[in-house]
Amino acid sequence: MFNPVPKPKRVKKKSGLSMSSLDIRWSYLIKLRAGLKSELSNRNLNLNAHHINGKENYTLRYSLLSGICLTEDEHINGIHNPNRAERYRELIKKARGQDIYERLEKVRKNHEVLSLVEIENYLNYHIELLKGRRQGKIYLILKKGEWYAK
Repeated sequence: MFNPVPKPKRVKKKSGLSMSSLDIRWSYLIKLRAGLKSELSNRNLNLNAHHINGKENYTLRYSLLSGICLTEDEHINGIHNPNRAERYRELIKKARGQDIYERLEKVRKNHEVLSLVEIENYLNYHIELLKGRRQGKIYLILKKGEWYAK
């Protein structure tokens, strides 16, 4: 059976967390939210999580709003192929709403400084929520203190 969670690279920071381990959790969360299938084609083979509008800051990099689940072929030969990128941007708009890139641009501009621990808590909260292990609300944008379970 396909395992959507690759083994994390072992690059530890002082807190015991690493960006690579958080990237793996974010990727798993995006796939889990999509029901372990591509959000464009509904296929479930060789899934990748794609950052819709880059990952220049922690808020943009780890917010649920910024991710979409694609097959490896859609990701590599579609999104990252200069001849097909615009077509795939349109497919993403169709799947996520015509204003998705404008919404993500606002997230990029209005990001907050967050610790790796805060990001880990945000990702773990949503993984538990999507696995049905806890009740709560889904927070698409990672903002300091706003998403915590009460």
